[in-house]
Amino acid sequence: MILAALLLASALFSAFWFADNLHINSKWVFFILISLSFFPTAGWRYRAHFRSLQFAAFLLLWMLLHGLIFVAVMNYFGWGVWVFAVIIELFLFPITASLIFKIDIPTKEQ
Repeated sequence: MILAALLLASALFSAFWFADNLHINSKWVFFILISLSFFPTAGWRYRAHFRSLQFAAFLLLWMLLHGLIFVAVMNYFGWGVWVFAVIIELFLFPITASLIFKIDIPTKEQ
């Protein structure tokens, strides 16, 4: 567990270090990291539906939307508004997936 934490910390440090050396705005690094973090937090419960190309495309688009919401809200409003924005977004994801793909909203037991 400690090794995994050290690996993650070094990967994050390296990402920001490379961005700084290449003169890339750190917002892009946050965008990529937050977009990728959506998969294990919300998308993993839908792994049975990954065989569908349409659902995979929907999940990728929602991951990008998740990153854009994070960067935009943090840039213009701050943490207080971001907490409410992410709660709303994480509430809308399963509802939207259910309505578009006619699938059940997964529960913790599934």
